[in-house]
Amino acid sequence: MEGLERRLADAEQKVERLERQKGVLEQEASTQKERANAALKQKEEIRGDLMEKLRKMEQERMNVWKLLQEEKDKCAKLKDDQYRMSIEVETKSWELEERAKRAEKWGGECEEKCFALQEKVGQLEKQVNDEGGS
Repeated sequence: MEGLERRLADAEQKVERLERQKGVLEQEASTQKERANAALKQKEEIRGDLMEKLRKMEQERMNVWKLLQEEKDKCAKLKDDQYRMSIEVETKSWELEERAKRAEKWGGECEEKCFALQEKVGQLEKQVNDEGGS
């Protein structure tokens, strides 16, 4: 009987030890579950932060793209204006050259007329002097 009591006592001790181990393992499992939940929560927070950063970066990219398009439009307008102005400058330059040619021609004609009038005045003065002297 003593052998049985001894085996029963050993079995009870083993059960108590297993119960303690079970409690320790349950506590460890609970701690691990809490840590896993905390890590999952942290992961979701980080994911949320990253998604917000991604949204902001996408918004910034869109803003930069919009500014780039505006600058391209400005450049295109400036090129058009430059082309238009170069044509205007060419046209004005040609017009001024034509005016200069006409002015030069007119100036030459005026000189000829002036010279002819001076000769005529000289002839008239001579004629007046000749008639006055006679």
